[in-house]
Amino acid sequence: MFELIIFDCDGVLVDSEAIGTEVLAGILATHGVAISAGEAHSLFKGQSIHDIRITVQNHSGVLMPEDWSAGYYEALLPALAKKVKPINGIKNVIDLLKLADVPFCVASQGPLEKTRTTLTTVGLWETFANRAFSAKAVARPKPAPDLFLHAAYACKATPARCAVIEDSVSGVKAGITAGMTVFAYCSSQEAQEMQNLGAIPFNDMTDLPTKLCLPTSAR
Repeated sequence: MFELIIFDCDGVLVDSEAIGTEVLAGILATHGVAISAGEAHSLFKGQSIHDIRITVQNHSGVLMPEDWSAGYYEALLPALAKKVKPINGIKNVIDLLKLADVPFCVASQGPLEKTRTTLTTVGLWETFANRAFSAKAVARPKPAPDLFLHAAYACKATPARCAVIEDSVSGVKAGITAGMTVFAYCSSQEAQEMQNLGAIPFNDMTDLPTKLCLPTSAR
């Protein structure tokens, strides 16, 4: 049994990525970067705000201002509060972790305000309120291991006895580098890549309890 389960937020706890990339594409358009929401998802999935700025410059030659993210979050948070849904099956996973008395937390690339907004909307914020961590609190975002190590130490868990639930390449790399067991929630098309990185891929959240050796039903 693991000492701690560390969940990524976007794409793992909440189905927010399509909303985020739609807003992102709109913001980029105001800076002269023409990109569809689908292209934005492929290019920027799992990246920090800083890394997105660099990727945009490398991809399109446009150098956005350093404070560009202020407008992004100003548009994103209301959209998330209105539209975001929980990932199918995740609430049962949380119930089973509680039943088995296995500690868990959320460690997100985004700011804590974004995590609070999405988890409040889907009714999970009270569950994670005292164990929510943001890459804004560490020196280096994913794919560096800093965030996951910070979460483990804050929860008094041994990194080697932690499991990370991720859906992005950068998150998987961060978990592997931290010395943790990583379960990659991904499509069948992405499974081989995730496995090559050292993760255990799965594409249905209802399969996660078995992978975590949890009981099969909640009270």
